[in-house]
Amino acid sequence: MNKRPSLVPVPEWGSNDPANPSVARALAEYVRSLTDFRMVSPDPPWGHMGMTLVAVLYAPHMRYETVLGRAMRLRDDHPDAVTTGQFARTIQELGLPHLVDINNPQARDAVVEVIDILHEAVLETEEDARAWLDDFAHRQRVRQVKGIGPKTGEFLRVRCGESEAVAVDMWMVRMLRQAGIHLTRFWEQHEVISRAAYMLGVTPATLGESIWSYMRRGGAASRGSEAGGEHYVYLYRDTRDRVQYVGYGRGTDRPTVHLVGSHNEGLNEFLRSRQYRLEIAGPFGDAQTGRAVETALISALKPECNISEGEARWRFRPLGVPLAFADRQVEPELLFEGILAAQGKDRGPVLFVIVSGVDLADDRLGYNSAAPPSDEAIRVLVDHWWQLQRFVPEWTADPASSPGLLIGIYGSLGRQTIIASLRVNRDGWADAETDVGGMLRVPLVDPLDLDAFSLRGRRVSREAGLKFGGVPALFFVRLGTDGKVIG
Repeated sequence: MNKRPSLVPVPEWGSNDPANPSVARALAEYVRSLTDFRMVSPDPPWGHMGMTLVAVLYAPHMRYETVLGRAMRLRDDHPDAVTTGQFARTIQELGLPHLVDINNPQARDAVVEVIDILHEAVLETEEDARAWLDDFAHRQRVRQVKGIGPKTGEFLRVRCGESEAVAVDMWMVRMLRQAGIHLTRFWEQHEVISRAAYMLGVTPATLGESIWSYMRRGGAASRGSEAGGEHYVYLYRDTRDRVQYVGYGRGTDRPTVHLVGSHNEGLNEFLRSRQYRLEIAGPFGDAQTGRAVETALISALKPECNISEGEARWRFRPLGVPLAFADRQVEPELLFEGILAAQGKDRGPVLFVIVSGVDLADDRLGYNSAAPPSDEAIRVLVDHWWQLQRFVPEWTADPASSPGLLIGIYGSLGRQTIIASLRVNRDGWADAETDVGGMLRVPLVDPLDLDAFSLRGRRVSREAGLKFGGVPALFFVRLGTDGKVIG
């Protein structure tokens, strides 16, 4: 059987501890909520060590646009200074202040000292430097140069093409704060951004570049309420007190714009009757909040004159299951017999496992009932690790005695919902992946289907009495084909 490393104990996390996955998740969810946020990859290495070192090492001393302009001019005027050695010879011939037209002794000395470090290590290109800087001791060596702190050191790695690097600056810190994350140490901020990046499916360097670009160009999160008016949500009611239209706008003039004409013909027709009452709420802190309130009201009130429904994440939706299974929550609650009967003539034993919202020590995130994770994330919550090793000999010898259905349950007694229903590969127990303490991954039938027998999203009746214990050995319940729990 395949062995897996033992789990690491969960640390005691504070609310702003960067090691707490929920902190990075807060940043990831905040980024997702910004409707005008776009992922932007860093430029690939420029292939010109002179331009790279000037852009990085002069950046702490003046506006980046100025530094980048001088670095680009250096590249254009001296296309031969592409390697560390060639750039060093160009400096010897013409002098660095002449090459960049900037007289900053500290930046000049930093460039010269870094060139010496790179020359000593025989590093001629950005790719050479990127690979060498993978070593923490080498990064420390560069940061011993006066004027090179953690941000500049990471920026050098970014410009050399390192996807794991993040040059945390004031723009990134501002976004962290807007996401409710108040960290002051560079490496804590770096860790949160890196973790959030992988939650968003991008590299840390890409998320860092994207935040930097977004905040500097004045994205919704950086503008605040002073630019273009404060943020309001307004609505029109008819004479029977029914809401006919909900909108968002900057400033108090926006709601009355519709009175002189709109692209929305249904709203135009309603307003021509002059039988309405206009109401306003706010101001709200930013555009994101205003848009979220607008969308939530539209989804709850369903006004006849609204065309756009707004962002899906801000609409009211079923709690606990994806939208596709919402209708099943109003179907009759299930007893054990109903779950067995759903399998048809070839009913088999059922293995129920309980899933919670707590993040696990092996980096699996807990189940979020307000925003259910992907099918794959649910599958890994449901199929392992369960203390089933003692049953394997019996199930291997007699596959018919093995559970044929694995059901993931979320919620406490009386509020239980089936979040996944998967067929078990009853012939696969001998080769099941194992972990310490008799823990097992349940073998499943391919292709995977989290809605076996159309049970996903159904509620389990309190009368079924499906109770789980408080220790790992009791986190699962076995149900026999006779409808009785197997002790």
